[in-house]
Amino acid sequence: MYKKPSLPIDSGFGIWFNKKEKSEYYVTPLYFHRIKKVKYIYNNFDTIKLTDNVKRNSIFRNNTDYFNPYTERYGRFLINFLNADFSSYKTAYNTLFAFYGIELLKEYSKNILSKYSYTTKEEFYKELEDLFNSCKKNILYLQNQFKECVNYTYNLKDNNDSEYTCMERFISFVLRNDLYRYSTNTQLFFNNLSGYKIELSRLSNSKPSEIRKKIKNNEISPKTSNIFYSNYLSNIVFLSLYEVATNEYIIIKNCQNCGKYFIPTTKQTEIYCDITYAEKERSCRETGAGETYKKNINEIEGYIIYRRTYQKRLMQIKRNPDPNGKDLERFNAWKSKAQSKIKNFKKGLLTEDDLTTWMNNNKDL
Repeated sequence: MYKKPSLPIDSGFGIWFNKKEKSEYYVTPLYFHRIKKVKYIYNNFDTIKLTDNVKRNSIFRNNTDYFNPYTERYGRFLINFLNADFSSYKTAYNTLFAFYGIELLKEYSKNILSKYSYTTKEEFYKELEDLFNSCKKNILYLQNQFKECVNYTYNLKDNNDSEYTCMERFISFVLRNDLYRYSTNTQLFFNNLSGYKIELSRLSNSKPSEIRKKIKNNEISPKTSNIFYSNYLSNIVFLSLYEVATNEYIIIKNCQNCGKYFIPTTKQTEIYCDITYAEKERSCRETGAGETYKKNINEIEGYIIYRRTYQKRLMQIKRNPDPNGKDLERFNAWKSKAQSKIKNFKKGLLTEDDLTTWMNNNKDL
């Protein structure tokens, strides 16, 4: 008979992945302060967002369970850790711990918050500040290690090993820097068919047609990974990076607008991130391309080359008109293609360097 995994829900951190759905799921206790559950747009599970619409003064600890995990986009735990602002306990909370709890800090401190509720935010902040300050040095060291690994793996700093694949660079870095040591404090739970919304024991006599319906409705998801459970922040970060780095269809980039790490969601040519922390917050993908273009348009080399080439070719046509109209035809064809490249740049589909290269190489097109 099917038994759901005996995954602890009142302590620690459990995470699992679904490559096909490009989602990840996690279970951990959270302190509900300035956060709320929001329905994830790609399935019926909850994701966590910051909010200023707080209706209660008290802060309480809340558990979820295996059948109702929190969910996020594939690779987002890793991305949020890399981007987290650990300059203070408040910024650390607003960029990481609000969403993933503080159970993973047991790696560095035995004085984890033990109360199930706090009557005031001042009381909560005092304990959180003491806990964070006792761990801060170790967290920053860990973050720096994994930033170096990601930078090397995805060639974000133009290293000299660009002829190798991301997976080859990742394994090389992990072995040379002994990052596998960050995988020794993790438990593995077999994820039997990953039934979330229903008790699978109720389906013991189900026909294939019923199973098909359950899979289609995401009530059963056999494509998910096994569950990784740990109290160690380093282990969950490593396992998350291992999951992403060994997936040949995934890359990590830096956002051209804010500089944050991000995973492109539709095209690998994307240059703006979709990272948000709060409800109704607009991402760089929504605002960055237009604002960056508007702010820098007169300083962008590719656009300057376009204007110079445009004026030069138009002047040549006016001074030496071609009776057959071939020069004007070629000019209009070039103008159309050049303007298309500029539009792609404005939409975030083309980098500034790519725009400059194209304009330089196609002046006489």
